[in-house]
Amino acid sequence: SSVLTSLKLVHLRSLLAAIGANTGGTKPILISRLGQQLPLSKLQFHQDQQSSRTRILSLDMGIKNLAFCVCDVSTPALSSNRVPANNQSHNSLLESTEHRPGPQWTLAVQAWKRVSLMDLSPTSASPKDNSTDPEAIDPFHPRELSRLAYNLATDILLPYSADTILIERQRFRSGGAAAVQEWTVRVNMLESMLWAVLRTLEADSKNASGMGTSFPAVWDVSPARVGTFWVHGSGNGNRDSSIPTTRKVDKRDKIDFLRRWIANPERTIDLRFGREVESLRDAFIQDNHPKRRATAARRDIGKLDDLADCLLQAAAWVQWEANRQLISEMQVE
Repeated sequence: SSVLTSLKLVHLRSLLAAIGANTGGTKPILISRLGQQLPLSKLQFHQDQQSSRTRILSLDMGIKNLAFCVCDVSTPALSSNRVPANNQSHNSLLESTEHRPGPQWTLAVQAWKRVSLMDLSPTSASPKDNSTDPEAIDPFHPRELSRLAYNLATDILLPYSADTILIERQRFRSGGAAAVQEWTVRVNMLESMLWAVLRTLEADSKNASGMGTSFPAVWDVSPARVGTFWVHGSGNGNRDSSIPTTRKVDKRDKIDFLRRWIANPERTIDLRFGREVESLRDAFIQDNHPKRRATAARRDIGKLDDLADCLLQAAAWVQWEANRQLISEMQVE
């Protein structure tokens, strides 16, 4: 598009960040990436005359501390904010993703849970028990993790009938350290097995019932990209200026961001909570007094960070799609 080629490098990167895409590369690469990403919707909508609807299941990976949320997303069928191409300035595409009228997208949280997959494992003995064969009782042996991955997919995730499943992409190292932690290897192994299980189940469902069988689209999501988008980036219309944009986003930043969002829901996405998750919503907004939060921080961070991650991941996916649609409409001549 002539509009894209006329933008500066910093604006191209901002547009890519607004749709959740990689921002690295030269200007021709960024223009090409935008051209590839803008026509590609990463949500499967069910449309009627008044709205488009879809269901997202967002997964924060873990073995003992896995968290997920199920969100019903709806948006008006037609956009009321389309800007005529002949009225566009060079920066209007960027500005359109930062200055939007009130909420148009609704994200209703229907399920929001933390799960210990060890509870699904028939292996309960400690692997350090020297009285028996350690390999036979090791809950992290590939034989056991493969069973957990299958049970996770078939017994927990797929019954929610989501249209899209988002899986948090796992890191290989913690804090840039040279060593790879054993726990990181275990979670990465589970992640790979879950992908293999879902891919196999998708192929089996199509082979059994034909190509018309519906199976959720599965995408990986960078947790660093989600955290930066909300806490430092254009996803946060009320960014906390006390947090330097050069500082790495940590767990407390994301919990605080979600707490502020729940307490003051004036954003493009209208965040709602079903009855089954109201207690978790209340857990985020309680102890909001500064003096009380100082002592509550250590108490709730272990309980809330995984829940915050999976919900912010789902919300980012929705916001990226909203931005993608808006930018696509504006650049069409």
